[in-house]
Order: sequence, then structure tokens, then C-alpha cells
Amino acid sequence: MAYNPPRRRQDLPSMPEIVQNIIKNVDNLPDLLNCARVSRIWHVEALRRLYEGSIHDMRFRTPDTSSLNFLLEESRECFAQNMSFVKHLLVCPITSGDDSSSSRHYQAAGYRRLLELLLQPRGRRPTSLVIPFEFMGQDLQLLADLLPAPTVEFLAINHGYCQLVAPRIASAQDKLSNLKALTIYSSKFIANVDSLCRLLDRCSLKFFHYSAPAPFAANNVAIPDATRLFEHIRRHGNLEALVLNTARSSWVTQGPAGSASEAANQQTPWPRLKLLHLSSCTEYWLRELRKFNNLTSLHLGLPAPYTPDIGKRIGDAIIPCRHLQEINFELWALEDLNLILELARACPLLRGVTIRLDNFIVIPQLTKPFLFDLLRELPRLELLDILYQGLNFCINGSDLANISLYCPRLQVLLLPWVTLFLCYLDITRCYPQERLEIMEFSRVLLRGCWRLMTPNRILIEWRRLFPRLRAMPCDMASFSFGADCVSFPCTVRRSGTGASTENESDNGADEDMTDNTQVGFPLGYSPDWESFPRDFGAALGYEEEVTFEMHDRIRHMWRTNIELELVGWPVVPLESFIDPNRQSSIP
Repeated sequence: MAYNPPRRRQDLPSMPEIVQNIIKNVDNLPDLLNCARVSRIWHVEALRRLYEGSIHDMRFRTPDTSSLNFLLEESRECFAQNMSFVKHLLVCPITSGDDSSSSRHYQAAGYRRLLELLLQPRGRRPTSLVIPFEFMGQDLQLLADLLPAPTVEFLAINHGYCQLVAPRIASAQDKLSNLKALTIYSSKFIANVDSLCRLLDRCSLKFFHYSAPAPFAANNVAIPDATRLFEHIRRHGNLEALVLNTARSSWVTQGPAGSASEAANQQTPWPRLKLLHLSSCTEYWLRELRKFNNLTSLHLGLPAPYTPDIGKRIGDAIIPCRHLQEINFELWALEDLNLILELARACPLLRGVTIRLDNFIVIPQLTKPFLFDLLRELPRLELLDILYQGLNFCINGSDLANISLYCPRLQVLLLPWVTLFLCYLDITRCYPQERLEIMEFSRVLLRGCWRLMTPNRILIEWRRLFPRLRAMPCDMASFSFGADCVSFPCTVRRSGTGASTENESDNGADEDMTDNTQVGFPLGYSPDWESFPRDFGAALGYEEEVTFEMHDRIRHMWRTNIELELVGWPVVPLESFIDPNRQSSIP
């Protein structure tokens, strides 16, 4: 008889490994604080997670979170020692307009020793440093000593700090050897760009982002300085991401001097460019777009100047970019919607499509057949966001099922000009929308037989149909329930349930029901449904007051994940620090 040795049991994980796995799945800051108070093992792992920080997720911004503020007030020395855990450091006030930006956790920042502990932690140094606003009354000399940090790969600073860094670059060039991503925030008047140009000359960048959004765009770089700045950006031949987010970006994007024919024949200065975000599309960029063979993410603002054929010219410039995975553009005029379909056919890898058609000079009629023709061409689609001011049309439950059939990966569906009409029986027959996290419509109408549409049944079927939906698809006032006109007993047959369930009802009861179920009669007026429209969202965990904020957060995190996947660093707009809730992930 053969001998079968006993199988060796796999070694059970140790307690620190168990704690690490638990901490990784905790996404709530108060819960992390509670974990830190359990024991020493939990304390170390929880603090490591708290202090590590994040470049793009404002929920984990370091050290400016309420949780870390509490830890600082509890023990400043311990707080400074734990800064060695920090990987992504954010030095930012609670709000940009707070002159007492050193309040709360920066009350002691005036003391040089504490600031040294914050910005020069023991052990590991941060790989990203973000200082988006200028601080009042800070030790500027200390910041000047610390800003050219040798370990920093991602640096995002206010334009005012460039003049502190630039004088030290000549003697500390090696300190910028690891710098690959640079973001400059402009939040007030800029006299010149000399210091920024010197900074650009001392590093080899793969990522450059210049941000001067409204309401700060009125005081911006002068035109001659902007032209010189753009020439320095062109020297970074390894650039993979370029973001110019300014309300007056037309002067930044004029390009080098020369005729249009000469520019068309020149090679692009950025052959490796993967991500291009422009707040304004000019003639120069229409010529350059054709040369970016590796472009995967493209954002184009309103074209300047406007010409009658600008829509077609933009489409012709984008079509050669066949590796695009995300596109976001605004148009003043579009004579033929087939241009959008041609873009979808030319770029089969598209995962995100955002189109703004809300300021039209020439308004086409965006029809239901066009929408579904577009969806058929985008099998990899994960995000669809179309803002359109024109004729409203309606889609029903079967259309929603077709959307999931054409785009099985769809997570974000924002069509605020479309009405969603759902029949209760159609809901029960539709396959679940497994990936859909948010959707937006102008109105949602739910209709069905009075006897079938009990509150519990609606909730059960809604949860089954949209298991991952995080917010209401419209505001509560536009979400209505009603009954069809019923003048006969309702009969429902299901496989395996035998005979009809409603046939044996009393005729007198049917007559009473018919009196109260006229077409469009809102169920909320029935004694049994008085609070249902309001309670519907609460029962599903939807908060009406944060519906559109939730939409912004999920859309932001989706785009951020795409940017991290494509180029390794996120595009963090200045608005992220002004309104951090809309730039945060969802626990």
C-alpha cells in the first residue's frame, strides 16, 4: 500500500501581516485613528497609513487633515517623528483665503525647529511635495533651503516660490536630479517668469502643468513672458504630459514664430507625449495634434479664434490620434454630428468621452439613434459625459439594457438632457448594471401597475438593477413615481410560479383602484406612498444634498486613475485645494 505523507499546512499569517491587511482596507480616517489606539502593532501600521498621504486624494492629504491636526495638538514631537512615514507631503492651509494659514496644526510653524521636523523628516524623505498657496508670515529662508529636495519626483508649488528656489539651483543642481513632474500654481499677479524659466532649465521633466484658473486668470503672465516660457517648455523633449490650464491660454499656445507651412513640416518637440490638456485650442495645436502618435489623453477647451468650420478642423486633427483612451472637448459649432461618430470609429480604444455642446452657435439635433450609434462604436467605454442644450428625448428600460450590452464596462453615465422612463415590469426583466456607479438624467419617471409597485418591491428591484449606484440619478424633485391607467385586473406570470397572482381580485376593489390610478397620478399622493419619494433615496443610502458632489468625486477619481495609469502622475487642479470634497475618493 502506497504511503501518502500528510500535506504540509500552509503557514498561517503572523499578527503583523494580519494587521497590515486589515489596515489596507480601512478607508475611513476616524477608523484609522481608532486602530492606532489598539496596541503597538496596530499603532505603527495605522500611523504609517495616516501619514503616508496622497497626491490626488484629498481625504488623505498630509498633513492637513483633521485627524493629523488632532495628533499634532496631542504631541508635536511625536507628530514630527512620525513624519518619516510621509510619502506625499502637502503643505496647505484649510482654505486658500485663510490669512491665518498657520492656525491649528501650523500655529507652531513659525518656530524653525518644528518646521524643520515637518519638512526634513528623519529617515525616508517624501517623493512628492505640494505647496499650492503662499503662506503669510512664514520662514521663507527655511522654505528656500528645503524646496530643492533630492528625493522629490513630483513638485507642485505656487509660482511665488520659484524665486526662492531659483537662486539656489546653480549651487544645488544635483538636488533636482530626481524631479520628473512639475506643477506651477498661479493665484495672483506675476511680474515675470525668470525664476520659472531658470527652474525649467535645471531639470529634465516628463510632466509639466501650469495652472492659473478663474478667478485668478485676470492677473496673469504677460504675453512676452508667456512666449519665452513656452520656448523653455519646448526644450523638454522627454515630456509625456503637458497641461496648460489658464483662462488666457491662447497666448501660451501660440507656438514658435514662423509660417503655417513651416510649422506643419517641423517635427514635434515632444515625440513621447501621451497626455495633453489645453484650456484653449489654437491654430498651432491643430497643426501639432497630428504629430502626437502616442497621445492617449486629450482635453481641448473652446477654440480660439472661432471660425465657421472649426468643428470639422478639430475632428480632422484628432482622427490621426488612434491610441486615444480619453477625450474631452468643447465646441462652439458643429454642423455635422457624424464627426463625433468618425472620431469614435477612428479611436477604438476610447475609455472616456466628455463632450460639451452647451454654448452652441450652430445647434444640431442630438437624437436617440445618434446616441446609440455612438455607444456601439465604443465597446471599451467606461465614462460617457455629454452636456448638451437642445431637444430632450427619452430612453426606457430596454434602452438601458442595450447600453450595458454595447458598453459592458460603463461606470459613469452622465446625460443630463435625457429623460429616463422606467416601467416597473421592465425593471424586473433587465440584467443588473454591474459596473455603473453614477448616472445623471434630467428626469426619472417610474411607472407601473399600482398593485405591483409596493415600496419594498421597488427598492429590491432597484438594488438588483443598480447594485453599485452611489447617488440619485437626478434631483429628488425630478424623480417621480406614478401608475399607469389600469381599468382591468393586472395579471403577472412568472416561470415556476403557476397561475396568475392577481386575477382573483374582487371587481369592486378594481373599480376603487381605477378611480385612483389615472395616467401620471403620482404615488406620493396615495396614503401609503406619502413619504416614499423622500424615503426612497434614504433607504438606498443616497444623500440628496450631495448628489452632484458625488458625481464630481467619482468622475474626478476615474480621471485621476487614468492619469496615474498613463503617465504616473495626476493632474491636480488648484480647485482641489479650494474645494477638497469634490476631489476626494469615496469611502
